[in-house]
Amino acid sequence: MIHKVLLLIFFLIGTGLLYRVPRLPRAHSPQGQMLTQICVIIPARNEEQRIGPLLHSLRKQRIQPGEILVIDDQSEDRTAEMAAKAGFQVLRSEPLPEGWQGKSWACWQGAQIAQHPILCFLDADTVLEEDGLVRIYQEFSKDMTPLSIQPYHAIEKLYENLSAYFNLIVMMGTCSFTPRGDEIRAKAFFGPCQMMMRADYLDIGGHSKAKSSVLDDVALGHLLTDAGQSIRNRAGRDCIRFRMYPHGINDVIQGWSKNFALGSQSIGLYPMLGIAGWVYASLSTFIGTTLWIMQPSLSVSTLFLPFYGLFVLQLWWMLKKIGNFSVLTSVFYPIPLIFFLMVFLRASILSFLVREVTWKGRTLSTRKDG
Repeated sequence: MIHKVLLLIFFLIGTGLLYRVPRLPRAHSPQGQMLTQICVIIPARNEEQRIGPLLHSLRKQRIQPGEILVIDDQSEDRTAEMAAKAGFQVLRSEPLPEGWQGKSWACWQGAQIAQHPILCFLDADTVLEEDGLVRIYQEFSKDMTPLSIQPYHAIEKLYENLSAYFNLIVMMGTCSFTPRGDEIRAKAFFGPCQMMMRADYLDIGGHSKAKSSVLDDVALGHLLTDAGQSIRNRAGRDCIRFRMYPHGINDVIQGWSKNFALGSQSIGLYPMLGIAGWVYASLSTFIGTTLWIMQPSLSVSTLFLPFYGLFVLQLWWMLKKIGNFSVLTSVFYPIPLIFFLMVFLRASILSFLVREVTWKGRTLSTRKDG
């Protein structure tokens, strides 16, 4: 009986951590005129196969930003050539200084030469929807405090559904989507899309103070909150999307290993306990249901089956808010759950024993001191 009560409690905690995921309001043209005050900065390393859709989406924005900078992070492919051919300003990154991680160095160089008062950092694999930049600015302009957007996960191939639990936990860990919304101080800051005042960015030292972090977005969020800034997180449905790790399962494993090698250390104690309890409850429900189906004569309660149904419905309800995940991902949720646990174990080994991860041809240190 106690075990069933715990399952219900953790189920409800998981629901609360991703209870409210509102869409950004529709674009209003008068506010959109302020986009001329924005400098879009795109750090890009070996993004030849992915940067094209973002550049095309920027060209299609009804109101163009004042400045767009593509920072070529010493790419070994045609990233810089493609951006320049498309008519965008390209800055060739200086050699990576000692103690810096690549993306932080690229973002910092872009911010130094930006000529406009609002900075918008976009990952090269994101794609803006029509008037997406206007909608992001409108949300930012409500109080002009630093804003980050987690893009809508656009899935094209079946294996990409394996990212389900990673996406959910990334959003749960911010504490930004509970019933209390912004009343709870955000615990993390998303990396793919960020907007902030350039003055606020420079006041905290920007990416120069996050230079050694594998997860520069997390470090930047901590710097902002430590300086007394209120950071806000939103979801990007109908505004901005991305397709994560489109080059196969190995791409998924390497990418999420990098993100979770240090990401789990940035989540506060209470949300971490809540997420761990929710993962335990969903795994325990799967195991109990499997045992009961395989051998009903065992002393395993039939209540596991209703709980399995509850978790299927919960995951479907959550996942449709953050990506176009297949409904089969929810029905057969143990598959992405077990995949998540295996990759998380790998990330923990890389973080605490190997102390480094590999991404885009670079070896990145997971030591906090860089």
